[in-house]
Amino acid sequence: MTSTTDAVTLHPPESRPAMVAPATTTPLVELFSPGVVAYRIAESEFALADDLARFDHVRAVGAIEAAILYCTRIVEAMARAALGPTNPDANAELGGLLRELFETRQIPSSLNRLLAQLRTLGNDARHANRSMSSVDADAAFIILVRWLHWSFCEAVYGPRLASIMVPNQPADALLPRELARLVDDSAATGEAVLASLTGPDPGASPALLTPVIPAAAAEALLARDRWEAAHTILDLALRRFPRDLRLRQLIGLYWSRRGQSEESVEHLHRARKELEPLRLRGRASAADEETFGILAGVYKRLAELDPTNAADWLRQCQFTYREGWEQSRRTNGYLGINAATMAVLLGQPMEVAEEIAGLIRDRLSNLQDRLRASSGVERPLTYWDQVTWAEAELLLSNWGHAGELYRDAFARFATRTRDIAETVRQARRVLDRLSRRELAAGVLGRWADAAG
Repeated sequence: MTSTTDAVTLHPPESRPAMVAPATTTPLVELFSPGVVAYRIAESEFALADDLARFDHVRAVGAIEAAILYCTRIVEAMARAALGPTNPDANAELGGLLRELFETRQIPSSLNRLLAQLRTLGNDARHANRSMSSVDADAAFIILVRWLHWSFCEAVYGPRLASIMVPNQPADALLPRELARLVDDSAATGEAVLASLTGPDPGASPALLTPVIPAAAAEALLARDRWEAAHTILDLALRRFPRDLRLRQLIGLYWSRRGQSEESVEHLHRARKELEPLRLRGRASAADEETFGILAGVYKRLAELDPTNAADWLRQCQFTYREGWEQSRRTNGYLGINAATMAVLLGQPMEVAEEIAGLIRDRLSNLQDRLRASSGVERPLTYWDQVTWAEAELLLSNWGHAGELYRDAFARFATRTRDIAETVRQARRVLDRLSRRELAAGVLGRWADAAG
């Protein structure tokens, strides 16, 4: 495939306009509203005013990494407090806390994308994964401001302030305007970022001053099946940041999605070659869990499209899902349920699958209880959470409850025909392997033939 960006010249960073936040000598604690700076967490003695003052100091002296770490520290402390007693893992790091907030639908998907990028920035700064720039620090601060606005103005159980700023002081006055616009767009649709990178001089675009913007934009575009648009962004961004973990994950995801859609073994092998080196990093983090999930999915599709080597690909698939499940400290239901199902398809002892399925069933049952307790009304699970629970019940031979969960999810999310087809296909494979094919119609209802 010939890249659409082969002729693009990437300008060195020093030749581009500086993206520096508007200068102000006024301390942040005097610009944020009293309702914000008064925020404290009694259990940990965390005081937002203190961290904002320290952030001011380290940013003023050019301590870029420290500025980024203060942004991640503030979000982590506040996220842990927001979950409170409903948090199932008191020792969870930022990635786990954000996943829990998202699963309980306390934060919208656009903010979740931004916070994932902040988590990546924090990891890069902490582990010296790459050289950090002042633009990275600006991006971290923009994401922090968006988090504070959500926490104090939009969160259902927050104080619902009219603004996080003192009167007559707009929050965006603190931020580099163009960078803030691109950061916000990257989490929403990615279209403005795409336009910035396909203009007359894409190499000079401010979207390439930090990997945060192209990564979030490509993810947003991939979520909408804008594959080639996402590839254009990723191609340019990887020229600037060839070692960035998230960008490399996303290019692997791009080839994986194309391979699945086009039933192309070649595309799947391209995805595999992008992703396999990433699993060797040896760090347990939410980002690494995603690598395992994407890569294991590639192996699963290779098992379907390369029947000569199907058993080998399926073994690699199960091993990768299981490795990711263990790295997540047995909290990532997606990795766990697939590790369990692949074990069944490989003919491993049912105890292997039943142990994982039992843990996932309990976790999702508890999640449903927490959703109900957090609002006092019934709040249904997302599509993937519910069909994951259904698959766990299937592996535990609880046919009746599995069927209730499947059919309810299919009815509530009837427009998700592609996802339903994939779910039905996997359920039928499990029933076939367990020699219970006759149960398919009863468990899956009128959707039993949705897989084609």
